[in-house]
Amino acid sequence: MGKISFLKKVTFIFLACLFLFKVAVSGQSDATDSLKKALLRTDNPQERLKLTLQLSEQNVNSNPQLAFQYGQESLRLAKNTKSDSLEHRANFYIATAYMQLGNYPSALQLFQNLIKYAEKKINPTMLSAIYGNIGSIYYLQQNDKNSLQYYSKALKLLNNPKLETDEKTILLRATLLNNIGNIHAAAKEYEKAAAFYLESLELDRKIKNDIHTSQVLNDLGKLFRAQGKNDSALKYYQEALLLRKKINNQVGLVRS
Repeated sequence: MGKISFLKKVTFIFLACLFLFKVAVSGQSDATDSLKKALLRTDNPQERLKLTLQLSEQNVNSNPQLAFQYGQESLRLAKNTKSDSLEHRANFYIATAYMQLGNYPSALQLFQNLIKYAEKKINPTMLSAIYGNIGSIYYLQQNDKNSLQYYSKALKLLNNPKLETDEKTILLRATLLNNIGNIHAAAKEYEKAAAFYLESLELDRKIKNDIHTSQVLNDLGKLFRAQGKNDSALKYYQEALLLRKKINNQVGLVRS
């Protein structure tokens, strides 16, 4: 059995709750094209702000440089229209684009600035997403202690009965659990990693989020392979592969 290397890999967290995880690649491309056409047809500042925010969010995973540009335009429009809430939303997307581009100091600074706003508005979902992304930044900077601290803070914010049935919150929780599992897997704490992965998988299946489900299945396959449990590993790898074929997840298929 070859040696399994658990690379520094985490799932970044997006607002509007992780819209990107729920759209197939082809569907995302069509939606982006539609938004671009709509942007060309309007000169209304409010409408353009709405469209540039959506374009920033949709591109932050596949094209972070373009997402950054739309985020900057959204920020300019939000300031001109004096919309504090949308200005902070634009900053969230800019910070996430920075993170995807590997500019961690700029991303961290923006996210930390956003914490005060989220606390003031008593927005636990947004605050949890911010803490989660800060946790990811620390993880990618090899600081597992701070990473776990922020992931735990993010999860604690979601322990609210009012949020238990909200699909967006469930996906956010599943993402955080999977990221924590990645930390334990990299540290060869396999039992802890499996517990977090399985809890994440249960939540993903509850909301039928095939993209994130396939990711967790693949992580479980890698985890069991690292322990020499090849039958279990193959089972999870095959489940992940079948699901990725079903949803035509080309990026995921390459990784399977």
